[in-house]
Parts: sequence; structure tokens; C-alpha cells
Amino acid sequence: MNKQKIGWIGLIMMACSPLIFWVMRIPLTIRFSDVSTTATSIGQITGLVALSLYAVTLVLSGRYRWIEEIFGGSTKVYQIHHILGGVSFILILLHPLFLAGSYATFSLKAAAALLLPGSDMTINLGIIALYGTLILLVLTFFIKLPYFTWKATHKFLGVAFAFSVLHSFLVSSDISSYLPLRIYMLVFFGVGLGSYFKGTILRRILTKDWDYMIIKVYESGEHMIKIDAKPTDRVIGFRPGQFVFLRFPQDSTDTNTYPFTILSSPSEASMKLTLESLGIFPARTLRPGVKIKIRGPMGKLRYEQFFKKDQIWIVSGIGIIPFLSVVHSMEQSSNIRVYYVIYDQYEVAYMNELSLITSKMPNIKAFLYSTREHGKLTVEMLEKDVGDFAGKEIIVAGPPLIAINLRSQFNALHSKGAKIHYEILHHV
Repeated sequence: MNKQKIGWIGLIMMACSPLIFWVMRIPLTIRFSDVSTTATSIGQITGLVALSLYAVTLVLSGRYRWIEEIFGGSTKVYQIHHILGGVSFILILLHPLFLAGSYATFSLKAAAALLLPGSDMTINLGIIALYGTLILLVLTFFIKLPYFTWKATHKFLGVAFAFSVLHSFLVSSDISSYLPLRIYMLVFFGVGLGSYFKGTILRRILTKDWDYMIIKVYESGEHMIKIDAKPTDRVIGFRPGQFVFLRFPQDSTDTNTYPFTILSSPSEASMKLTLESLGIFPARTLRPGVKIKIRGPMGKLRYEQFFKKDQIWIVSGIGIIPFLSVVHSMEQSSNIRVYYVIYDQYEVAYMNELSLITSKMPNIKAFLYSTREHGKLTVEMLEKDVGDFAGKEIIVAGPPLIAINLRSQFNALHSKGAKIHYEILHHV
């Protein structure tokens, strides 16, 4: 059994483990003896699992490297965080609805009191947590927000979780009345809130920054930003294909951190960093001599594990950058085919560099594919061009839309013996 499966089993066990104490307190024959108690019990189950998942998602968002080691990279951890957040979202909705349904069997007024603010502050804490979480999750899942607006709203999930914790301990419940469950959940909630504070309030204090200076700024077009930076003290270690977060301490008006993908190889003296920008990045700060703070590295798709195997790369947008970083670090490899998927002409910013690489490494063949001219790239098209997928390493790297679309196509074909890796990348 691989690490990812063990990790998934661990997450499911953590989410469901409070139910062991819940079952120990009152026999199931009593908890499900009639319609009212059954509705109450389902409401309690959804509440306990929702809170547990909430805590787990806060831990997953903490960028712990040991978690990335288990699940195979920050992209996978982000995907799991997203999935568990969605499940928690559904359970949070069901929790008060089942409890209200139980109350409705004898009093509609009592049922409404669970969903609307009133005089009971312990209930109000739950209502604040409920509607606050719903608003934040709707913004996360259903509304396309600018990157930094989304990032700012996401931080308030920990606040909503804190209200949920207060509600669960103060309201009349199994947690408040059963000591073993109360102690267990106290530890569980403490880990979740600790991860939240570490990731938001304490991150800048606890996380090590690397001091670098910009030595060159490239003319990469309106949508691409590319710089060279050199260390002013210590040199950061990284693997090909990883990324870092960059901030500008000299600009007091900009406290944001920006995700830059590393284009250079670890052996180079300076670090080449690049970012695909949608206009939010303040390019005015980019000039030689500017001091920057680098945090990371992040990302753990282990490209070096299949350096010497037959590979097919399908890259789009900034997905080309991990490929270039990896190929710069290769001493030798088997045959590699890279499909550079573009829509607009500005996206071919790295085509010249790609052509230079293929001219020096004849085992690498590059193909430019325009979706504007030919429509979406499909797995069937690749199969006609490549032939048998068996024994090949397929790496799909790029924005979510393309990566997820191709993943579903490969899954439908059961990948035909290929090993497929996904790196979903986001621009700013």
C-alpha cells in the first residue's frame, strides 16, 4: 500500500474517530429508537464529522512538508483540501437541518430557533459559525474572486471554525456532557486552530525567509514575468519543478506574497524565477538591485524519479516552466515528447527556449498545439500521435481547466498502462 492510500485512510479515520466516543456514550438502539431521536442522531453525526473535517482541512492548509511527502506534493494536498472542504460544506448544512427536523416533530418554533438568532447565546454561536462558514465556502467554491481577495477571505475560515468550537463545547451536546469525547475533541480542535494560527498569524515569524536580490529583469511580455535573483547570504536548496513565494520588504504598501515557479536548475549560480500574471502583480517593483524575500521551496512532484524513462509532457501556460526546470537538470533521459498547449500567441513566451533545448537534446521532441486553431487537445489525439501509452510516464502540468479535463479523459481510458502525474498550477 502506497503512502497516498495510507494518508487517505488516516484522514478518514481522523474524521470519523469522534463517532467511536459517540457510540460508547449511548447505545445505538436508543439513539435510533424513533423518528425524532434518529433525526437528532444524524444531526449529531454530521456535526461531529463536519467539525473533524474542518479541523483536518485547516491542518492541510498549513503547508506542512511531511504532509506533502505523504500525498506527493502541494498540488495533491490542495486537491484533498478542496475535496474535504466540499464534504464538510455539505455536512455543515445537514447538521442543523436534521436537528431542526427533530425539533419540528413537536415544535416548529423550537426548530426555527436553531436556524435563526435568538436569546440563547450558545445557539447564536453556532448560527454565526454556520452562516459565516457557508458564506466563505460559497465564495470559495462558486464565485470566481481575484486571487488576493480569495486569499484574504479564506483566512476567515479559521475564525468561523473557532465559533464552531465554542458552540460545540457550550451547547448541550455529547461533547459538553461526555468527558472522554470532550477531551478528545479539545485536542482535535487545538491542532486545527494551531495550524490556522501558524498559517496566518505566525507564518512570517516561524517560516524562514531567504534574502535575495534581483539582478536581471527580462522582457517577457504583458502576461509573463521573469527575473534572475542571487542570494545575499544563504543559498536556498530546491528540486527541479518546485516554486517559491516572493515578497518585497522595501515596498511598505505591498504586503502580499507571490508564487513564482523556479525556472533554473539547482546547479546554477543565480535563480531564475517566473510568474504568469493577469495584471495583479505590481511589476513596478521589478528592477535590478531590489531586495526580495523568498519563502519555500514548495511543491513535491518528484520529476527526478522518472528522469530516465519514456515521458510525455502535456503543458499549458505556466506548466511549461516545471518542464524547463526539470530538463535543465537532466544529464540523460529516454525519449521525451512535450506538447505545449496554447490559446493566444502571448503564451508561446518560452517556445524559443524550448526550441533551443530540443536542438541540443535530440531525444526531446516538442510540439506546439493551438486550441484556438484545433480545439481542445484530447487523449484520443495523443494516442494517435504517440501510439501505445504502456510503460510511459505522462505528466500533465498547467492551469486547472486543462489538467482536470485531461485527467478525466485518461481515467475514462484507464490510462492503458501509463503512469500519470498531475501538477495543477495557478497564475496571479
